[in-house]
Amino acid sequence: MPAGAVNQTGPPQVECLLPESGTGVNGAIQPQANVPATQFGNQQNYFLMFWQRTAYTTPYNTSLLTGRYCLPLDPALKASVLGGSGPLNLFQRLYKSIGSFQDCWEVLFLSVIVAVALSFPYVYLIGSVKHLGKYIVTCTLAAVYVLIVVVGAFFFCAIFVTLTNIWAGFPAEWYTEKNVFYGRESETDATIISTVIGTILILASFIL
Repeated sequence: MPAGAVNQTGPPQVECLLPESGTGVNGAIQPQANVPATQFGNQQNYFLMFWQRTAYTTPYNTSLLTGRYCLPLDPALKASVLGGSGPLNLFQRLYKSIGSFQDCWEVLFLSVIVAVALSFPYVYLIGSVKHLGKYIVTCTLAAVYVLIVVVGAFFFCAIFVTLTNIWAGFPAEWYTEKNVFYGRESETDATIISTVIGTILILASFIL
Protein backbone atom coordinates (compact mmCIF):
# COMPACT_ATOMS: atom_id res chain seq x y z
CA MET A 1 0.00 0.00 0.00
CA PRO A 2 1.51 3.39 -0.91
CA ALA A 3 2.73 5.69 1.82
CA GLY A 4 0.00 7.81 3.33
CA ALA A 5 -2.85 5.70 1.95
CA VAL A 6 -5.79 4.95 4.22
CA ASN A 7 -7.77 1.75 3.97
CA GLN A 8 -11.46 2.68 3.98
CA THR A 9 -12.91 -0.82 3.76
CA GLY A 10 -10.52 -3.19 5.52
CA PRO A 11 -9.54 -3.52 9.18
CA PRO A 12 -8.29 -0.49 11.14
CA GLN A 13 -4.76 0.50 10.22
CA VAL A 14 -1.98 2.38 11.99
CA GLU A 15 0.64 4.73 10.61
CA CYS A 16 4.18 3.33 10.83
CA LEU A 17 7.45 5.20 10.39
CA LEU A 18 9.68 3.72 7.70
CA PRO A 19 13.49 3.66 8.02
CA GLU A 20 15.27 6.76 6.78
CA SER A 21 16.83 6.62 3.34
CA GLY A 22 19.22 8.79 1.36
CA THR A 23 20.69 9.23 -2.07
CA GLY A 24 23.48 6.65 -1.68
CA VAL A 25 23.59 3.05 -2.80
CA ASN A 26 20.55 1.11 -1.54
CA GLY A 27 19.23 4.27 0.06
CA ALA A 28 22.32 4.85 2.21
CA ILE A 29 22.76 8.26 3.85
CA GLN A 30 26.09 9.73 2.81
CA PRO A 31 27.58 13.18 2.19
CA GLN A 32 27.03 14.67 -1.24
CA ALA A 33 30.03 15.51 -3.40
CA ASN A 34 30.84 18.66 -5.35
CA VAL A 35 29.83 21.08 -2.61
CA PRO A 36 31.94 24.26 -2.84
CA ALA A 37 34.05 25.03 0.23
CA THR A 38 36.15 27.93 1.50
CA GLN A 39 33.14 30.14 2.25
CA PHE A 40 33.65 32.02 5.52
CA GLY A 41 36.98 30.23 5.93
CA ASN A 42 35.50 26.72 5.78
CA GLN A 43 37.94 24.05 4.66
CA GLN A 44 35.35 21.40 3.79
CA ASN A 45 31.58 21.28 3.51
CA TYR A 46 29.19 18.35 3.91
CA PHE A 47 25.72 18.26 2.53
CA LEU A 48 23.40 15.46 3.62
CA MET A 49 20.08 14.65 2.02
CA PHE A 50 17.79 12.02 3.52
CA TRP A 51 14.13 11.55 4.30
CA GLN A 52 11.63 9.43 6.18
CA ARG A 53 8.17 8.41 5.17
CA THR A 54 5.21 6.76 6.83
CA ALA A 55 3.01 3.95 5.63
CA TYR A 56 -0.26 2.53 6.88
CA THR A 57 -0.29 -1.12 7.88
CA THR A 58 -2.71 -3.53 9.50
CA PRO A 59 -1.85 -4.17 13.16
CA TYR A 60 -2.09 -7.54 14.92
CA ASN A 61 -2.46 -8.63 18.52
CA THR A 62 0.86 -8.75 20.39
CA SER A 63 2.29 -9.61 23.77
CA LEU A 64 5.19 -7.97 25.60
CA LEU A 65 8.60 -9.69 25.52
CA THR A 66 11.21 -8.81 28.17
CA GLY A 67 9.78 -5.31 28.39
CA ARG A 68 11.33 -4.33 25.06
CA TYR A 69 9.63 -6.10 22.17
CA CYS A 70 6.10 -6.82 21.02
CA LEU A 71 5.57 -10.35 19.73
CA PRO A 72 2.62 -11.48 17.61
CA LEU A 73 0.17 -13.74 19.42
CA ASP A 74 -0.31 -15.73 16.24
CA PRO A 75 1.93 -18.82 16.62
CA ALA A 76 3.09 -18.78 12.99
CA LEU A 77 4.06 -15.08 13.08
CA LYS A 78 5.70 -15.48 16.48
CA ALA A 79 7.77 -18.41 15.22
CA SER A 80 8.90 -16.41 12.18
CA VAL A 81 10.04 -13.52 14.40
CA LEU A 82 11.86 -15.70 16.93
CA GLY A 83 13.14 -18.27 14.44
CA GLY A 84 16.72 -18.67 13.29
CA SER A 85 16.32 -16.18 10.44
CA GLY A 86 13.93 -13.85 12.26
CA PRO A 87 14.81 -10.36 13.51
CA LEU A 88 14.58 -11.52 17.15
CA ASN A 89 16.34 -14.86 16.88
CA LEU A 90 18.17 -16.27 19.89
CA PHE A 91 21.57 -14.83 18.90
CA GLN A 92 20.18 -11.32 18.43
CA ARG A 93 18.42 -11.39 21.78
CA LEU A 94 21.54 -12.63 23.58
CA TYR A 95 23.66 -10.00 21.83
CA LYS A 96 21.29 -7.16 22.69
CA SER A 97 20.64 -8.39 26.23
CA ILE A 98 24.19 -7.41 27.25
CA GLY A 99 23.24 -3.76 27.01
CA SER A 100 20.10 -4.34 29.09
CA PHE A 101 22.12 -4.93 32.27
CA GLN A 102 22.28 -1.17 32.73
CA ASP A 103 18.53 -1.21 33.40
CA CYS A 104 18.71 -3.69 36.29
CA TRP A 105 22.01 -2.81 37.91
CA GLU A 106 20.21 -1.68 41.07
CA VAL A 107 18.69 -5.14 41.58
CA LEU A 108 22.01 -6.89 40.92
CA PHE A 109 23.85 -4.52 43.25
CA LEU A 110 21.25 -5.00 45.98
CA SER A 111 21.47 -8.79 45.59
CA VAL A 112 25.23 -8.68 46.13
CA ILE A 113 24.82 -6.48 49.22
CA VAL A 114 22.20 -8.82 50.71
CA ALA A 115 24.35 -11.89 49.98
CA VAL A 116 27.40 -10.34 51.64
CA ALA A 117 25.35 -9.12 54.61
CA LEU A 118 23.82 -12.55 55.22
CA SER A 119 27.18 -14.31 54.95
CA PHE A 120 28.50 -12.61 58.10
CA PRO A 121 25.84 -13.91 60.53
CA TYR A 122 25.99 -17.30 58.82
CA VAL A 123 29.74 -17.63 59.38
CA TYR A 124 29.41 -16.20 62.92
CA LEU A 125 26.67 -18.68 63.77
CA ILE A 126 28.78 -21.62 62.60
CA GLY A 127 31.81 -20.39 64.52
CA SER A 128 30.04 -19.51 67.77
CA VAL A 129 27.83 -22.59 68.00
CA LYS A 130 30.43 -25.17 67.07
CA HIS A 131 28.46 -28.25 68.08
CA LEU A 132 25.64 -27.16 65.76
CA GLY A 133 27.87 -26.06 62.88
CA LYS A 134 27.75 -29.33 61.00
CA TYR A 135 23.96 -29.44 61.27
CA ILE A 136 23.66 -25.89 59.93
CA VAL A 137 25.90 -26.70 56.99
CA THR A 138 24.09 -29.99 56.37
CA CYS A 139 20.67 -28.32 56.40
CA THR A 140 21.90 -25.59 54.06
CA LEU A 141 23.30 -28.11 51.59
CA ALA A 142 20.11 -30.17 51.82
CA ALA A 143 18.00 -27.11 51.05
CA VAL A 144 20.20 -26.25 48.07
CA TYR A 145 20.03 -29.86 46.88
CA VAL A 146 16.23 -29.98 47.07
CA LEU A 147 15.97 -26.64 45.27
CA ILE A 148 18.27 -27.80 42.47
CA VAL A 149 16.33 -31.07 42.06
CA VAL A 150 12.94 -29.32 41.97
CA VAL A 151 14.05 -26.60 39.53
CA GLY A 152 15.90 -29.12 37.36
CA ALA A 153 12.90 -31.44 37.21
CA PHE A 154 10.62 -28.53 36.35
CA PHE A 155 12.74 -27.41 33.40
CA PHE A 156 13.41 -30.96 32.23
CA CYS A 157 9.66 -31.52 31.96
CA ALA A 158 9.76 -29.26 28.90
CA ILE A 159 10.61 -32.35 26.87
CA PHE A 160 7.02 -33.53 27.37
CA VAL A 161 5.63 -30.44 25.62
CA THR A 162 6.73 -31.74 22.23
CA LEU A 163 6.96 -35.45 23.06
CA THR A 164 3.38 -35.82 24.21
CA ASN A 165 3.43 -39.49 23.18
CA ILE A 166 5.67 -40.15 26.21
CA TRP A 167 3.24 -38.60 28.67
CA ALA A 168 -0.13 -37.96 27.10
CA GLY A 169 -1.55 -36.50 30.30
CA PHE A 170 1.13 -33.83 30.66
CA PRO A 171 -0.50 -30.39 31.29
CA ALA A 172 1.33 -28.67 28.44
CA GLU A 173 -0.78 -25.49 28.48
CA TRP A 174 -0.28 -24.95 32.22
CA TYR A 175 3.42 -25.70 31.95
CA THR A 176 4.09 -23.28 29.09
CA GLU A 177 2.36 -20.52 31.07
CA LYS A 178 4.59 -21.15 34.10
CA ASN A 179 7.86 -21.61 32.18
CA VAL A 180 9.20 -18.14 31.40
CA PHE A 181 11.10 -19.33 28.32
CA TYR A 182 7.88 -20.10 26.45
CA GLY A 183 6.89 -16.46 26.74
CA ARG A 184 10.24 -15.27 25.37
CA GLU A 185 11.25 -17.91 22.84
CA SER A 186 9.68 -19.97 20.13
CA GLU A 187 8.30 -23.31 21.32
CA THR A 188 11.24 -25.23 19.85
CA ASP A 189 13.89 -22.92 21.34
CA ALA A 190 12.12 -22.83 24.72
CA THR A 191 11.97 -26.63 24.83
CA ILE A 192 15.66 -26.98 23.95
CA ILE A 193 16.81 -24.33 26.45
CA SER A 194 14.63 -25.69 29.25
CA THR A 195 15.69 -29.29 28.64
CA VAL A 196 19.38 -28.35 28.64
CA ILE A 197 19.03 -26.34 31.86
CA GLY A 198 17.06 -29.15 33.48
CA THR A 199 19.66 -31.74 32.48
CA ILE A 200 22.53 -29.63 33.85
CA LEU A 201 20.74 -29.06 37.18
CA ILE A 202 19.82 -32.72 37.57
CA LEU A 203 23.44 -33.74 36.88
CA ALA A 204 24.56 -31.13 39.42
CA SER A 205 22.22 -32.69 41.98
CA PHE A 206 23.95 -36.07 41.45
CA ILE A 207 27.29 -34.40 42.16
CA LEU A 208 25.93 -32.94 45.39
